[in-house]
Amino acid sequence: MGTSSAGPVIQPRANAALLQAVNLEFTLDSFLHHEASSAAREDPQSSIGDIDLTRSPRDQGNMYMQIYGVPEAWLTLVSQITRLANFMDCLSPYQEDDAVTLASLLPKASSLEEAVCSFNVHHNMSMPKTTKSYLCESRENTPHVQMVRALSAALAIFFYRRIRNVNLILQESVNHVSEALYAFDLALEERNLLGPGTAWPAFIAGAEAIIKQRGDRFTAWLDRAFSKSG
Repeated sequence: MGTSSAGPVIQPRANAALLQAVNLEFTLDSFLHHEASSAAREDPQSSIGDIDLTRSPRDQGNMYMQIYGVPEAWLTLVSQITRLANFMDCLSPYQEDDAVTLASLLPKASSLEEAVCSFNVHHNMSMPKTTKSYLCESRENTPHVQMVRALSAALAIFFYRRIRNVNLILQESVNHVSEALYAFDLALEERNLLGPGTAWPAFIAGAEAIIKQRGDRFTAWLDRAFSKSG
């Protein structure tokens, strides 16, 4: 089993090092936690124009919301899914050492799955039966809220395609993205805003859509977004 030629061969020590790199507690600000240079310590005024990194985690989350228009938690989950999936792609179940490493990744994948589902439920639990009537009833359903709903549904598609490699059961999430983008467009129209919003959820859901009509809707949405952005 260990001598099979199928798939890449990764040494156990390398496996352990890469496995350690797949850290579900990773945050986007982790790389900022480093010691200041000697020049900065000697001349505090030299860094006076730097971004304040001593804010609370909540303030940092708000900063990401203001800069990127999406929660830091969403960005972090996308990063974690990508890192875990890329690592798993390098392993072969036909190699003994790789098979052991893949098995050890299952708890991490399950923890990440729980985080993705919790994020998705949190942002989609109040999805309306009829999107237009719900928008009229609630002032909280701004274009931003609807786009985050689309992003959260697309996040579930991204996880289950990259980590679990499933397909047919994702069509409900494809519908959720479509509904959220429709609500997003309505909210833009009500507030006389141009948009166009991020293309990520439309791209992810459109690539996963099985029914041609659904795929065409996402293509049309992307075309409209492109025309708005020039």
